[in-house]
Amino acid sequence: MSDFDPIQMRVFRDPSQGFDLSLYVATRTHRAQPFVMVERPHATYSPPCAMLSDAEAQILMDSLWDAGIRPAAGHGSAGERAAMEKHLNDMRRIAFLYVDGGKP
Repeated sequence: MSDFDPIQMRVFRDPSQGFDLSLYVATRTHRAQPFVMVERPHATYSPPCAMLSDAEAQILMDSLWDAGIRPAAGHGSAGERAAMEKHLNDMRRIAFLYVDGGKP
């Protein structure tokens, strides 16, 4: 495995336990082992357990989205927002037509 082999990530919903996360090299020659939690004294530097490129982070986000995870405080996608705004404009037009007695 070289430093440039892209890492793939997949998240699957496991109804009994939550979510399963798999990490592997795109060639599927290498797979990540389970994470091991190690006790560390407070205020001790610990390097990150993983570093992701922008593309790898996007793959992880897409996989989480496909598994049903949504941002807790997000505003949805641009497509959802556009559809909502179109619907709101339609509702306004209908409401004003009703208030104005059916006049366009």
